[in-house]
Amino acid sequence: MGTPVRVRLDLAYDGTDFAGWQHQPDRDTIQRRIEAAARRLYRLAPDERTPVVGAGRTDAGVHAERQVAHFDAPLVIPPAGIRAGLNGLLPDSIRVLAAAETAPDFHARFDATGKTYRYHLLTEPVVTPLQTRYAWPVGDRLSREAMEEAAAALVGRHDFRAFFTAPPGEEPRTPVRNIFTARFDQRENMLVFEVAADGFLRYMVRRMVGTLVAVGRGQLPPDRVGALLRDPELPGPRFRAPAAGLRLYRVHYDGGSLAACGGTLKASIRGAQRRGGGVWGGVSPPHERRWSESRSDSHRQPVGKAPCTHTNRQIRRAGRPGARAGCFHHRLLGKRHSQRAG
Repeated sequence: MGTPVRVRLDLAYDGTDFAGWQHQPDRDTIQRRIEAAARRLYRLAPDERTPVVGAGRTDAGVHAERQVAHFDAPLVIPPAGIRAGLNGLLPDSIRVLAAAETAPDFHARFDATGKTYRYHLLTEPVVTPLQTRYAWPVGDRLSREAMEEAAAALVGRHDFRAFFTAPPGEEPRTPVRNIFTARFDQRENMLVFEVAADGFLRYMVRRMVGTLVAVGRGQLPPDRVGALLRDPELPGPRFRAPAAGLRLYRVHYDGGSLAACGGTLKASIRGAQRRGGGVWGGVSPPHERRWSESRSDSHRQPVGKAPCTHTNRQIRRAGRPGARAGCFHHRLLGKRHSQRAG
């Protein structure tokens, strides 16, 4: 065999019947299915494994419209052949939307500069069961005004200890994350919550949505979200939305397009500053065919800019010849800035 070729995959999946993305012993996971398909495609021995690394470790029952992953192929197969071959070996609930050879040092997880998630809420008194696989039925008595007021407090750089859960020994190095947009969009009988950030903690989006729905139902006041960000140990009930409504919508990289975030990301970033991948096509995601969550070292920004949480690894990568400098949200505004380790 020759030198391994690194391959990037863009994926969509219906996570209902899987125990999440990450490989687990004796559990059916997305990663396990893709690795098994790759082993068959490249005709590897049963005991050989081609590790597939995902940009995000979605939890059990969570879906993805555009997950990104990479693996090292033992031999060269044209990208169209990889996509067709893997799709022929995978269940209909997992689709390879695109495959491409990429740089040998590309890393789906560590090179990501941000992610966008969407959570779908069904806002009718009675909903068809055909929709509940991909959304949370919450009824028609929500106060959107109160929920939007509460969601506005999420934007910016905060300590999100009140909005995540980590098993012992798996705590993140820091609970601080930078949220660039957190907004609601009504689509017929669906209220969609979209949140974009430099990274997410385990259950973070679901806990945020659960809290916002509690605000919309009048169980919590709108200022509860801001209070939890200021004091994560604040006593009181905690809420977590079901997995079914959550989708990993996009993974963003340097040079990738953020236009898919809903068209208002620039305004949201400007608001955050005042407060202190291109899309590949080819195959419809599973849910569209059915019915029509490692930041360690950070660096500082000039005074007046929103805090930037790129890792030092990403800073070094941006310094390579020909690389585009500047973090993705500031580059959106056309304001390049020098980067130095904090």
